[in-house]
Amino acid sequence: MKQNILTSVKGFLHNTIDYAGLFPPASLNLEDSFDNFVEYSNGSYNWMLSKFICPFRKTKDLSLLPGFKSSTQKIRLSLLSASSLKTDEFLLLFKDDILSYRKLPDEFHDKSIFETIELKFPLELVERNSKDSIRIFLDSLSEIVKEHFDHRIFIFCELPLIGDFDHNLKNTVKEICEHNEAFNDAGFKLRTGGTDPSDIPSPDILVSSIRQCLVHNVTLKFTAGMHHPIRHLDKGMNAKMHGFVNVFGAGILAFRHTISDRELREMISDEDPANFKFSYDAFEWREWKSDTEEIHGARNGLVLSFGSCSFDEPVEDLKKLHLI
Repeated sequence: MKQNILTSVKGFLHNTIDYAGLFPPASLNLEDSFDNFVEYSNGSYNWMLSKFICPFRKTKDLSLLPGFKSSTQKIRLSLLSASSLKTDEFLLLFKDDILSYRKLPDEFHDKSIFETIELKFPLELVERNSKDSIRIFLDSLSEIVKEHFDHRIFIFCELPLIGDFDHNLKNTVKEICEHNEAFNDAGFKLRTGGTDPSDIPSPDILVSSIRQCLVHNVTLKFTAGMHHPIRHLDKGMNAKMHGFVNVFGAGILAFRHTISDRELREMISDEDPANFKFSYDAFEWREWKSDTEEIHGARNGLVLSFGSCSFDEPVEDLKKLHLI
């Protein structure tokens, strides 16, 4: 049956979800998670699906899965590097991850497209809070990648939610921007939830992240906690969870409009689905509107995707809202 989905909705949600079924709360095994990804890739809503998220250390097992071997389509991959609290040790582990990946059989490389790396900054680097050390660290990562790959691989850097996060955020995004003048291969990753209320950043942190990335022309992706389109109370955690329509809508409106931080905060905090409207060629929140060209620009230049351990929940909720 042909789907009559609004152009604005398609632009807003295209390639939005990086599937992370391996991670909590789903915590599926590798085979089940990958089989789900293949099923979604062949389904009616595959246009919303982006990459399969997998740790580097599991790629060897991934290459052995029957579903991977029999796949007739290229599998888009976003790989998670090993982590360490110490910067020097992190770089050694990172290089080991890259070398191990390169040693995988040609069949694996023929069937997959390695597009992005996701990593969490070592705690030592964050605590040092030195501009030069962040840029040197990023440059070192890029040099390792360039040594082993001919194509550009984007690196998304996650900043732990500790200390003076707003100060660390501004410093980090600025250094990513300066790093990109030479390498053009890094973006910022913000954790938007988890299994504990302390994992959920405030609306102010989301506003600041969007604003800093916009000012410094740094792309932004999100991870965790956004299984549902609209902000809501999660009764299990007794905490407010962010909605991906709220968050991406805020990025889209900020991209081309002079909307204030206060309004962005209100939008991210809005729990009323009726306030978020899609017409054939535009997305609206209150009196603010972005047309399909602006939506496309923001989705490619600012707010790229979000990692979710569920694909079914976002789809079912969007159906309930009559958006798909």
